[in-house]
Amino acid sequence: MSIIINKITSLLYKSFNDNKNVLIIWIPVLQGIGIIFYFSLDNEPQGGVLICIVVLLFVSLIFICLKRCSFLFLSIFFILLGFVSVQIKAHYFVSVPLQYQVYLKDVVATIKEINAKQSYRRLIVCDVKNSKYNIKCIRLIVRTKLDSNVTIGDSVKFSAVVYPPSMAVSQFSYDFSLVSYFKNVSAVGFAVSDVSLFEKKNSRKITEYIEFVRFNIYKIFLRNLTEDSANILSALLIGKKEGISNDIMEAIRNTGIAHLFAISGLHLSFIAGLFFVLSRNLLVLCERLAESCNIKKISAIIAIVISLIYLLIAGVPVSAQRAFIMVSCIFVGVLIDRSHDSFCSIAIASFIILLFSPESLLSPSFQMSFAAVLALIASRNIFFRLVVINNILQYFLSIILSSLIAGLATLPYVIYHFNYFSIAGVFANLLAIPVTTFLIMPLGLLYIILGVVNLEYCVSWMVESAVGLLMYIVQYISGMKKLVLLFHAFSSISILIVTFGFLFLCLWKGNLRFCGLMLIACGFFIGLNYVTPDIMINQHNIVVKELDGKLYATNQKAHLTNFINLTWAKQNGQNEMLRHPLRDNQYLSCKKDEGCIYSKFGKKILIAYNANYILHNCIGVDLIIQGKKFVYPNECMIQHINYNDIRRSYVVWVTKDNVKVNEISGNRIWHV
Repeated sequence: MSIIINKITSLLYKSFNDNKNVLIIWIPVLQGIGIIFYFSLDNEPQGGVLICIVVLLFVSLIFICLKRCSFLFLSIFFILLGFVSVQIKAHYFVSVPLQYQVYLKDVVATIKEINAKQSYRRLIVCDVKNSKYNIKCIRLIVRTKLDSNVTIGDSVKFSAVVYPPSMAVSQFSYDFSLVSYFKNVSAVGFAVSDVSLFEKKNSRKITEYIEFVRFNIYKIFLRNLTEDSANILSALLIGKKEGISNDIMEAIRNTGIAHLFAISGLHLSFIAGLFFVLSRNLLVLCERLAESCNIKKISAIIAIVISLIYLLIAGVPVSAQRAFIMVSCIFVGVLIDRSHDSFCSIAIASFIILLFSPESLLSPSFQMSFAAVLALIASRNIFFRLVVINNILQYFLSIILSSLIAGLATLPYVIYHFNYFSIAGVFANLLAIPVTTFLIMPLGLLYIILGVVNLEYCVSWMVESAVGLLMYIVQYISGMKKLVLLFHAFSSISILIVTFGFLFLCLWKGNLRFCGLMLIACGFFIGLNYVTPDIMINQHNIVVKELDGKLYATNQKAHLTNFINLTWAKQNGQNEMLRHPLRDNQYLSCKKDEGCIYSKFGKKILIAYNANYILHNCIGVDLIIQGKKFVYPNECMIQHINYNDIRRSYVVWVTKDNVKVNEISGNRIWHV
């Protein structure tokens, strides 16, 4: 036995020594551990905790400088750095959310964003005046009249009903309150009056000017293109995808090409490469400049600057930040005459993003963008071996391979966040990527340039045709419904295990890295065997899982297509919420206007609509859910969920041993 232990120890020691020189690329992983620990806490850490952690940071730094247990204290340092960075941002660089619903009358605010939706406009307004409430920014839906002279940076006057951003409606659903908090959006709401121009601003802040440029580019798209084509082009080139209709966006997701609509490496590399080649070819025409200066380095600087400008115009999404930093690393290598290391560049990109925007670690954009790129970098040797023909066949073969690898890398995150996976992605990308790269992006760029001098109509028909071709591909492939696989929710622990296995597989050197495959398989096994709740509750509806494993709404008047019901359905692996048939031989049996009893594994849950129903059925039930507003009878001393409590969501699991109740709430600073 001791011989086996010694061999294993020797193998681990050798593997660690082989990877000692590349451990720097694990720094962002350590940061991420600290950030995840912060967000996993049930309660907000107190100020004293931050002081203690800062002291530990300095102690770790001292030991690192003294070269005492450097590896241990380096690990501690970067884990604590991740924790501190997110806590500092959460407490000192964001505004406090609104605590309750209020009516704002004749307030004045500055417009920061204008987004066109199908039936309304969505504004981001900040610096709210004439209000007694401390509100930094409001995400405002405008279905009333919006002054046509209003643009980015102007002050507007309006009345509105606003309320706190909503919390997550289930354990693994999108948390609007958290996202809004870190975006400095204190409230959301809708206008109840016309939004009129209060003051026209001649000067703008740099952020307002950038958004002003984006908005004007969007208006150029609308001038000579159909609304659908303009919105598609806007999403592909400048990241404004709010105007795309829900049906088209759903088709894009089902086709597996949603990544094209996130400004990322495809876009940044196209822009940077285009201007690098153009500037180099133009500068070389000047003989004196070519002889006295390094044209290649000047072109690299131009490419970085143009890429930065494009990043700002695209709205600085996380995927574009990652792509910009990695592209910049390539050109910095040109400037300092050093070869480029892809692993180092992705480590630098993730370190910078997590340092200044630590909350982005929780976003699907961050997770999927880095997973796809890391997988492509780690598997580049496969490309070198399989793609050997230097012609058009090589290009299409590379698309197939890259789509397959990126699809597999992002699979767990797509399932975790969206509860589906599109098999059609490989086929769709084979057609959509060439159309986007060779037709839409060059023609779109030309359209913008011509639009500045009002000549965009010269190429509008070509742009319209290219976008139409892409949409034809999307509509055709999205019609193959059987190629879209639905999954129920995966637990957070399963995704963490998959992620660590994936990182180990990609970043570690040597045969030991294939242990990462075992971790990935283990994570998927845990995720696939996760049991979704039997009952889900909030003030709008109560849904129950029936014999067929599907969720059904108990409220016969419930709006089945609202956001909450669709979220619950998708997390149970369904396309839609179903209405309960209320027939015999089901877990649920009901009495009209009285209530229902959910019976499973010998356990009983009472859903009551009046006090008498509780008194008649109090004995023998394990949980009571008050489905309507009435005075709860104190005579029934059974565990119950009060009607006032269901303003927040609850989930219930019924097992052979017990009835488990979880409240979807939180005591963090972004929760109200």
